[in-house]
Amino acid sequence: MKKFLMFLVVTIVTVCIGMTFYQFAKNDEVITVNTQTIYINYGDKLSLDDIGFSRKEASKDTKIDFNAGGDEVTSIIKFDEATQCYIPTPKGGSTTIKISTSNYKYKSFTIDVIVGIGTEEYPYYISNEAQLFDIGYKYALDAHFELVNDINVKQMHDPIGLVDGKYNEFAGSFNGNYHTISNLKVNKCDFGGLFGIIGSNSSVYNLNVDNAVIEGSYLRAGAVAGICYGTINKVVVSNATITNTQFWGYTGAVVGALQTDSTNGVTASILRTYAYTDQEKVITANSDMGGLAGYMNSAIIHACHTDLQLVNTSHTSAGGLVGMLYIDPNTYIRESYSISQIHASGAVGNLIGQTELASGVKLYEITKELVFVGLYYDNSLNTFKGIGSDDNNISTATRFAVNGRSPSELKTKSTYIYYVNHANNIVYWDKVWHIVDGEYPTLTSATMFDDVVIGGDNTSTSTPDITNPSTPSVDAIIISTKQQLINAFQSSSSVNGNYILNANIDLQGTTWTPVSFSGTFKSSEGKCYTISNFIINTSKLYAGFFYTLSSANISNIKFENVFIEKNGLNETAGILVGYVCGNTTIENVNVEEALISAHAKYAGAIAGYIGNTITELNNCQVKNLVINNALNIGGIAGYSAENVFISNCNLLNENNLISVDRIGGIVGVNHGKIDNCYIYGNINSSSTASAAGYFGGLCGVNYGLVTDSISYAKINVTNTAPASSSIYYFVGGLCGYNIGSFVSCCAYANEYAGNPSSSITYIGGLTGYNKGNLSYCLANVLNVGAVKSNIIVAGLTVYNYGGNIFGCASMCNLSGYQVAGLVRSNGNNGIITSCMASMDMNSRATYKGAQVAGLAYEISSGTINNCLVNANLSSLSTDGWVAGFAGFMPCIDDKYGSISYCIANVSFDGSTTANKYLDIAQDGLMKKRRTTGTITHCVINEEAKTDDVIISEYSKFLWITYDAGSNSNYIVTNNNAIKDINTYLDPDKCDFDIKSGNGTSVWLYSTEFSTPIPRAISVVFEF
Repeated sequence: MKKFLMFLVVTIVTVCIGMTFYQFAKNDEVITVNTQTIYINYGDKLSLDDIGFSRKEASKDTKIDFNAGGDEVTSIIKFDEATQCYIPTPKGGSTTIKISTSNYKYKSFTIDVIVGIGTEEYPYYISNEAQLFDIGYKYALDAHFELVNDINVKQMHDPIGLVDGKYNEFAGSFNGNYHTISNLKVNKCDFGGLFGIIGSNSSVYNLNVDNAVIEGSYLRAGAVAGICYGTINKVVVSNATITNTQFWGYTGAVVGALQTDSTNGVTASILRTYAYTDQEKVITANSDMGGLAGYMNSAIIHACHTDLQLVNTSHTSAGGLVGMLYIDPNTYIRESYSISQIHASGAVGNLIGQTELASGVKLYEITKELVFVGLYYDNSLNTFKGIGSDDNNISTATRFAVNGRSPSELKTKSTYIYYVNHANNIVYWDKVWHIVDGEYPTLTSATMFDDVVIGGDNTSTSTPDITNPSTPSVDAIIISTKQQLINAFQSSSSVNGNYILNANIDLQGTTWTPVSFSGTFKSSEGKCYTISNFIINTSKLYAGFFYTLSSANISNIKFENVFIEKNGLNETAGILVGYVCGNTTIENVNVEEALISAHAKYAGAIAGYIGNTITELNNCQVKNLVINNALNIGGIAGYSAENVFISNCNLLNENNLISVDRIGGIVGVNHGKIDNCYIYGNINSSSTASAAGYFGGLCGVNYGLVTDSISYAKINVTNTAPASSSIYYFVGGLCGYNIGSFVSCCAYANEYAGNPSSSITYIGGLTGYNKGNLSYCLANVLNVGAVKSNIIVAGLTVYNYGGNIFGCASMCNLSGYQVAGLVRSNGNNGIITSCMASMDMNSRATYKGAQVAGLAYEISSGTINNCLVNANLSSLSTDGWVAGFAGFMPCIDDKYGSISYCIANVSFDGSTTANKYLDIAQDGLMKKRRTTGTITHCVINEEAKTDDVIISEYSKFLWITYDAGSNSNYIVTNNNAIKDINTYLDPDKCDFDIKSGNGTSVWLYSTEFSTPIPRAISVVFEF
């Protein structure tokens, strides 16, 4: 303790050593006073001993005056003569106590005193173990607290908030002030941690928790908290030993569970937090576990990292950041990394163990936002993927830059994203992290101690220059002539530098050799110059003006009249570049009058193949492109990986894209994000190859996210290969095969035609095959399909296998052997909600068994609800059938399908000779209905009745449940126009409405049966 010593003398000698003052005299009087700032809380008492005051050999002639300083002192703290203690007042604040003597020769002394009353301005000050665990007892849980020094915990305690056996949320704030709480030990309870439950309006920040020991059976366990509904910010958890044996529990080094309380709209978050352990310290769990949180629901993690030993003893989920993650539109994890070692089986990922949609959330609600952005992990420690088990391809549709890297790469500054501006998603690794080559990124004082605005420019008031950070800062080389262009790019196989095109260049008579390039190549300011009339004839793997691009920026260049011809088997072919292999920006690059005739695996006008790099293509346009003989082709790119953004790009094409496998107007095979793109052109397949093919207006195959894009592609599929049951073609207005997501996209065309000689062709208004997500999409095609025995068509998608389709509409004329208004087959728990089909549907051929269904040909384990079909149905097959709702509802793998809250307004062509049925078709000669699913709360118009079923005529719409195996109790209405449905509503039982646009009934919404409150989802289409 620093002390102030006064020896009362006639002659005074003063010596100052450090912060302690000594005054010497001949007599023996000594006064000792603590020189440090005193923190005291209202409700406490501060004795003279607590401030280190003592007086020996007091002189009767010396008077000591305390509280000198007047009203300011006594209004905050006063000395009580009766108790000989200082007593804080309810005011709180900062003041000083002055100590002076009656002898003017002696120096006065002041003590700084700060009184806490639990407010944000003057929080309660925690300086020892007793005060820390008095929170919830002596101090209210909704107060503010500040740690004023390190605390070494010596006893075992209940978590803060567990008061007399009852769990109460910590509802205030706790500022650790960058001090450390060491050796925390927690009693066995449900929610183990320093805090039991951190409430939604609460925060814990600027805190170090070291060497915590939490062992036992906990529902939720973490060094900082069992559950966090609020915010944990700038916290370091070091060397924790956590062992949770509870099978149904959640365990994390920081928190057991991070989840948002939906009742108040405050999103839970962990920000700028680091968790690490020595090798001998282990986080062990018998259930879901993660480096930061074992469980996360509707929450945020930003700028965090972990370096832990994680052991999961059960077959559940485990991840370097999060074990089990439930996602909704408020969820994201950004700019974080993990180098944790994981020992586990089950759903295990280096970053996330398992992802699922939060309860009641549809994937379309989150696909416009990125959930995973700028995440990295050490791929040398574990064999796991970044995300272990991905429900419904959530991460595929909503992630950008999720990468595994070697330890050396993770210690290299260029590995990390600096800033990428796309669709309002800005990634700032350099604004959040301190990155030095040879070291892992760290949260240093520049970021740990300063506030960072999530998702925006964190430190600068100006907008950053959105260019490639690796652009060379050297003087540009100006290119104005043909020879200068050749000298720049044909003198070496690899070129680096900064080049500016300053004139149109005609390369007539030139055969161009592709060259690898890093740097910038652009037209002079405000211009877009053209390079034209050249041939690329190469035996190299990658054919294009550039062989590869890495750390490049290409902008404002046009290529015209370019021919890539076969010379050997090219791996990739693109007019601009064969292969993008490193972070690259391509902007305002146009291609016109180009032919790619190379046996390439991947081909596109701008790029053949774009690898898993940070690449952005923006504002590129392609006109009059011909591609043939390639396997995976797209108008813009043949292949794009998950970290690729393609935006505002167009294909305007009177020519043909021809492939035997995967064709897309924008991308052949897409794993990235496509936004606001457009195609007008022809897509064709004409080959003798015996292989399956996928063809779509925007993508051949889609694993990524496509938003706000339009296709006017005319698609024609032919095949003259020998008959083989293994040949299937999937055609869709947007995509042939979708595993990712399409949001707010439209497909308009004259026709999608299939005319194969042997293969079966599946044609859907939106997709041929869907395992992903379609939301708010429209198919408006004049003619889909053809009258052939191997053509199967549907208004939205032929197969919906586990996918989610919401708010989509089809306004197509359909023809084929099997025809369905929405979907041919809906299975594997596929969901179709709030969709509409308004069309003519026919199977006019006399093929045996030709069939037409208003909603779906087959519904197995999936569901269709809140849907409308408004159609004319026809078939000329005497042993076929037409059905208002569905053809079959079979049981598959003990799973059952269902139809609910749907309307079928169907009419039948006068020439139709097939059997007509209400909802399901009949099965052969036995005339028994084949179903194990359910139809509930549905309406079908009177014309759909048959002689086989007794149908009563009613003047109102009535509701019934069609149970599995039943043959009767079908209810229809005798009104002739679906538009009159509102006349027959009983407002006490339902709220069912038809909305009209341009004279056509196109939509409905409903409530739950007998409940007048509108359903959560209601949409009106207006065309």
